[in-house]
Amino acid sequence: MCATNINLVFSLEALVAGQIYPSTTSPTSRSSSPQSAPSKPSPSVLSWNRYGFTKGGDNITIWTAGQQRVVDTATYFARGYLSQGNYLSNTTENRANLIIQPDSVNYTFANSLTPSAACPLYESGDTSSVATTFRASYQPQIANRLNQYLDGLTLNATDIGVMQDLCGFETSLNGNSQWCDVFEDEEWLDYEYADDLNYYYGSGPGNPFSATVGFPWVKAVSELFALGPNETTPGALGLWNTSVSESVYPLSLTAPDPRRKFRSSYIVAFRGYVALERLACTTTPANTTVFHLANTTPDPVPTELFVRVRFNRAPFVIPGCTSGPGSTCPLADFTQYVQTTRAAAAGDFVQMCGLQNISNATSDATFFTVVDPESLQTVVPLNYVVGTTNT
Repeated sequence: MCATNINLVFSLEALVAGQIYPSTTSPTSRSSSPQSAPSKPSPSVLSWNRYGFTKGGDNITIWTAGQQRVVDTATYFARGYLSQGNYLSNTTENRANLIIQPDSVNYTFANSLTPSAACPLYESGDTSSVATTFRASYQPQIANRLNQYLDGLTLNATDIGVMQDLCGFETSLNGNSQWCDVFEDEEWLDYEYADDLNYYYGSGPGNPFSATVGFPWVKAVSELFALGPNETTPGALGLWNTSVSESVYPLSLTAPDPRRKFRSSYIVAFRGYVALERLACTTTPANTTVFHLANTTPDPVPTELFVRVRFNRAPFVIPGCTSGPGSTCPLADFTQYVQTTRAAAAGDFVQMCGLQNISNATSDATFFTVVDPESLQTVVPLNYVVGTTNT
């Protein structure tokens, strides 16, 4: 038996600001951004429910790129999370740290949340145009089918792409969409695969520089995991590299395989995120009641550390590292995997991106531990901001 607790989490989230306003926001402010279905809990509430409440202050830090809508999203996420507490007047615990990083600039190099913008060769690896070629194999047929039912309007292939996009947006806004029923199941499978090709060859494993720009973040997280909570230190995981198995690589440009691992809808869904979790697993001692009645303290039980990756709510195994509980990866093995296998696959950021002649170019992500004071902001719960609990 193994009792686990998650004592350190790093999460990359893609959230829509309108989806995470706490319930205390006014209807006017909420109407300025698209809303998700009312029945869906906010990501901040989901995080609170999953990890349990963590007091604020220095315990909660959110790093965000500097684009205003992303900063707004991070701010509302923090406020929503902190509003779950009952200590709003406690000025040491009712707040979080928000660290704002420059967005999509070319002078931060690997030390960035948007490192692809600082890698000049990244765009040369983008071959997502293969998705356009694949769309041409099915969109005209859909247009022809629908045109049979139309009078005075003729749809073309370009219209079909936008119409299928509308299904997803309307579903996210309203919770459902009858518009989706316009298309047949096979047409949705083709639509899905076109997006898979777009992301796989644009910013996923099909781009030879995707691991290069993602690895510094993974390496920085692995180092913090090795240290553990409350410590500081002055594609990248290879999870999606294979389309079906180690012997099937990369994604076919023309023939979708239903067994493939890479599906963009798993990664880029609304409110989608990928989380790296550090698990502390303790073996439960047998017959604890007997020890208690005998007034005897059981022998100390060793705690083992493991790493788990989650895409949204689903756990995802790390290739070749599944010996832990629930196919998790032992922390020591994870660290070794990152430092060897993934480091070799990613290459050095400066060299791979052609930055050898730039004197201040760096291949390391240090923003987790080296903070520019000018980038640091304090976020407090909305109730505290509007003065409902403080005077």
